Amino acid sequence: MQLKTGIQRGVTLAVTALLGVQAGQNVLAEEKQWDFDSVLFTYMEGDSRVSDVSLRLEAVRSGETEEQLTLGLSVDALSGASPSGAIPTHTPQTVTTPSGNTNVYAAELPLNSFTDRRIAGQAAYLFPLGDQNRLSTGFTLSQEDDYRHAGVNASFSQDFFDRNTTISAGFGLSADSIDPVDGIPLALSNSDLGSTTTSAENKNVTDLLFGVTQILSPRSLVQLNYGYSSATGYLNDPYKIISQVNSNGVVQSNLYENRPDSRAGHNLYGAIKFDNQGDVTTFSYRYHSDDWDISSSTFICAIASVWAKTVTTSNRIFVFTISQQPTSTACNCPTARLCLPISRLITAWQSSVRLLWVFATALRGPGAMTGGLTLSITNKTPRITPAITSIKPALI
Repeated sequence: MQLKTGIQRGVTLAVTALLGVQAGQNVLAEEKQWDFDSVLFTYMEGDSRVSDVSLRLEAVRSGETEEQLTLGLSVDALSGASPSGAIPTHTPQTVTTPSGNTNVYAAELPLNSFTDRRIAGQAAYLFPLGDQNRLSTGFTLSQEDDYRHAGVNASFSQDFFDRNTTISAGFGLSADSIDPVDGIPLALSNSDLGSTTTSAENKNVTDLLFGVTQILSPRSLVQLNYGYSSATGYLNDPYKIISQVNSNGVVQSNLYENRPDSRAGHNLYGAIKFDNQGDVTTFSYRYHSDDWDISSSTFICAIASVWAKTVTTSNRIFVFTISQQPTSTACNCPTARLCLPISRLITAWQSSVRLLWVFATALRGPGAMTGGLTLSITNKTPRITPAITSIKPALI
């Protein structure tokens, strides 16, 4: 399966953003030198449903004229269980999972257990084109038990008005291969029968990004980005199913999902940052919509503050997300072949609110620690996930 440690990645990106770490950040150095960094990240949900251990290694070589070469290596190990897509029922049921048949008690949410490993590498090179222009290029590679990825990216930025305004544009291309252990399931086939194909499927993704950054004053700036993403090919999750029920709501069978083979999405992001004597406050808003009728709005308030000489930064992050999406795209697609002549297929709309509070400290010594709490409310059902922790050792 494709690793999706959303909370971990969201926290990592948010913390590094507050610390001022950006992809392609300009580094001025008197001479070429290598800087090394490493992060060991552990994540576990309060109910032990999902656990993750990740190791990140990074080497950065800086040149005399803003040139920068970045090499990265990541290793992840993820295990646990996630909802299979089948609905809870008032009677016990048997659900087919990648690990075999699983007996599910009445009113219990059917889960898929999983274990996955990933190794990923990346390289990026940033170099100036004159005094006010910069070009960055890079590539990414990753290998999982059942998923392979290869991608390239490039971006260009130019400064205006004494470097008070920066305009940037970039693109990314990726080619992925999906090869589940038990084969690709036949779309809309009965999961209990285990109908699969032996061949792998492919997915191609194109991303475009345009942005502008404006310095408002010596202590404030504003950012505005627009992103477009287009994906084609196999967009299903081979481990997810949907429930076919009769007029009384009793499950008749569980079917493998069948999503459309293309998807186009738009993202709009805006942020404003204030520096108050070393404490940086960020307010941001992100809106997403796509042609699958999925939309979401995310508001973030983040504060980075200096506490003492030994503690350079402390981050407190508050995230408020509202999303609306159909839980099954099989009956929401205009393509007739995706719809089923059945009594009823679950097509409820889902509205969710997610609150995330993160406390993080970055020490001048060889370590860092983070902790957090997530409250998710989906269709009026709350769920709390406590404590996220990480350790950042020095790389010898």
